[in-house]
Amino acid sequence: MNYTAITSALLGVAIPVLAGSDWDAIDREHRHSFGVQVPLWFHARVSMEGVSDSRSGTITGDPSLDGRQDRYYDDGFNRLNSAGNPTIAGTAPSELFPRTTHFGFLDNRQVSPPSFGPAGNIPGSLSLHDVTLVGGQYTSAFRNGENNPGVELFYRYRWKNPEKWTLDLEAGISWQTFDWSQSGDVDAVAAVDEDRYPTGTVDPRVFPGSGGNLPYAGPFQPVGGTPWIGSVPSRQATAYLPASVNTTRDLEMDSWVGRIGPAVHWRFHPRWRVGALVGLAVGYSDVTYSFRDRISVNSPTVPVLIQQGQGGYADTWFGLYSALRLTYRLSERWDVLAEGRHLWTDAQTHTAGGRRIRFDVSEGFGISVGAAYRF
Repeated sequence: MNYTAITSALLGVAIPVLAGSDWDAIDREHRHSFGVQVPLWFHARVSMEGVSDSRSGTITGDPSLDGRQDRYYDDGFNRLNSAGNPTIAGTAPSELFPRTTHFGFLDNRQVSPPSFGPAGNIPGSLSLHDVTLVGGQYTSAFRNGENNPGVELFYRYRWKNPEKWTLDLEAGISWQTFDWSQSGDVDAVAAVDEDRYPTGTVDPRVFPGSGGNLPYAGPFQPVGGTPWIGSVPSRQATAYLPASVNTTRDLEMDSWVGRIGPAVHWRFHPRWRVGALVGLAVGYSDVTYSFRDRISVNSPTVPVLIQQGQGGYADTWFGLYSALRLTYRLSERWDVLAEGRHLWTDAQTHTAGGRRIRFDVSEGFGISVGAAYRF
C-alpha cells in the first residue's frame, strides 16, 4: 500500500478545507477558550545589603541615661552593673553607674591597653563595633538564578469579533519558582560605628577567665582598688571602609500571579494572529533565605566577624501585566501560541536578621508557549 500517496491525498483535501473555513463565523459561534501555558522568566534581580541589628543604642552623652543601657554589638557587648552582674561589696549605689563588670569581646585588637610609667598612668579602652555592609559587589543585584518552568491556566472570552479583529477579556493564574545563590569572595563597603569604652587601668586582655582566653563573654571581679570598665562610651564618627566578604547566600521563592484584562488580536493570515494583552496583576510570593558571611574589614580595631541568619517571609503585591502574543490555528477548536510578557510592579523589600532583601521582577521579562481550546 502506498502510504505516501494516501497521506498526500488526505492533506490535499484537508488543507484546502481548513484554509477555506470561515474563521470569523467559527469565532462568533465559539466565544470561550481555555488554555495552558508554560512560562519562563529571565533577569529578575535579587540584592541583599546589611542593616544595623546590634542594638547598640543611641549615644546621648548623658551618663544618667547612657549609663543605664545595655548595648550589644557585632563583636561584643557591654552590660550595666545591674541585676545579674557581680558587684564589689561595699560599693555605694551612686557608684554603680556608669561602670560595669560584665562585658564581652572577640579579639585583642579591640583593646588599647593601659600603660604605666613615672609620668602617670595612661588609661586604656575597649572598642566595640557595628559593621553594616552597605556597598560594593556584596550589595549589587545578582541574576544568576535558576527559574524552573512554571504553569499557567487561562480563560478567554471573545467579546467583540469584527472582520479580522477580535476583542477579548482574558484572565489567568500562574505558578513559578525561582532560586538565587552565591558563594565565594566578594568585595564590599562596610559602614563601621565604633564605641570606645574607658577601661581605666583595667586590662581586658588579662582579666577574662583569669587567663585571657578569647572570645570572652561574662563578668570579672576587679582587684580591690582598681577601676571598673566604663559603661558610657564615646561614639566615633561612622567610617566607610573597604571589606572582603566570604559569602554563602541562597534565596528561593515560589510565586503565584493572577491577571485579568483586555486583549486584542488581528488575523493577518487565515491561520495566524498577532495580539496584545494588558491588565491588572496580583501576586503572592513565598520566600525562604539563608546567609553566612565572614567579614574582614580594613581596620586595625575590627576583628573578623561572622554574620549569619535564615528565615522566610510572604508578600502580596500588585502590578500591571502586558504581553505580545503570536497564535497559530491548528484546527477549528485548537490553537498554539507563543508569548513575550512583562510585569511592572514595585520591588519587594523585606528586612530581618540584619539583612535587607530586594527582589525586582520588573527588570526582567518572560516568555511562554502553550495551547488553547475553543468551545
